[in-house]
Amino acid sequence: MPEVGQAVYETPEKVSADPKALRRPWGGLALPFALATLVLFTYSATFAWRVHQDGNALNFAVLGTSNTPGNHGYDGQYYYRIAVAPLGGPHGLDKPAYRYQRIGYPLVARGLAYGLNIELPSALVLVNVGAIALGTLLVALLLRDAGVSPLFAVAWAAYAGQVASFWRDLAEPLAMALVALAILLARRDRWWPAACALLLAALTKETSLLFVAAAGAHIAFNGRLRLLGVLAAVVGLPYVAWQIGLHVAFGQTGFGGADRPPMIPFGGLAATRGLAERLGELLVVVGPALLSLALVAAALRLAGRSGGRMLWNQAMSLPTLALVANLAFVCWLPGRSYADLWAAARNADGLVLAVLTHPALSSARIRWVLVGAWTCSAPFLWFH
Repeated sequence: MPEVGQAVYETPEKVSADPKALRRPWGGLALPFALATLVLFTYSATFAWRVHQDGNALNFAVLGTSNTPGNHGYDGQYYYRIAVAPLGGPHGLDKPAYRYQRIGYPLVARGLAYGLNIELPSALVLVNVGAIALGTLLVALLLRDAGVSPLFAVAWAAYAGQVASFWRDLAEPLAMALVALAILLARRDRWWPAACALLLAALTKETSLLFVAAAGAHIAFNGRLRLLGVLAAVVGLPYVAWQIGLHVAFGQTGFGGADRPPMIPFGGLAATRGLAERLGELLVVVGPALLSLALVAAALRLAGRSGGRMLWNQAMSLPTLALVANLAFVCWLPGRSYADLWAAARNADGLVLAVLTHPALSSARIRWVLVGAWTCSAPFLWFH
């Protein structure tokens, strides 16, 4: 039985390092890599088809136009503008500090465009294609470590949040792929590279900080203060320095442009327009969030049968802390996010990742409902 402070999810770390694990039903690498290859091919083919239909890849960014009333574009246009001119300042940006805090995705796309000598609009899409495939591979490996079929990683590749980000040049696939990499490294107790991955994720999308906070709380609970210092030095200090730089350049930090959360859980749903939109968000975001709460409760109840120490260990494990943090975030999404399923689904990406990488998923009966809902969620985007 684990001592107080020992992480209850250390078992998958040891299993994955054990050669005997490779002889278990889901112990091999062939299926995760096959899934990732299939996802890479599917998204690449979709990209090629749309470019053939539209004539170029710029339509992925959904640019706003000043000569068309009501056409304000979508968030992808700001990533595109930063990628075109990283030192361009506030020109063309609605909230400069808010947009520049997500500097990772446009910089990676710009580097890819120069490295492969391709157009920048295509590079933005291809970064997401690669990130979704990589994320699928990492989720499949984490599922394999937990004794769950890697096939469940299909839910990650097909989830509406990933599809929306691919279709509109958004940063979530890259950010969550980096978080998944950090989780995989942390489970192998390789915290230095895990911290580096978390920093890159945070500089790509600030919602990755939910996983940073969960990691910090988990490390502190285990009494590994030296490791907590590593996390603070590698992630905390550079990120704070970046926010200070944004304040100096634009007069506010990146968080200054964020909307206020509602007073009650799911209060943001009040901003949803129409029955079809509300139904989509209930099925894609709200329903799975409530089922995720049931997953946490089941994991804690199971741990509690072995005594208070096991219950406390489970509550302070990294998977549980990450799941609870992302669940709270989804529950208190502001109305602007719930007014658009394309936004709500993307903001729930972290919750989907936290659930799929939680060891309790292996024994949860509701896993089929969750995986089924997320796998079939993308079509609802086009009803909005």
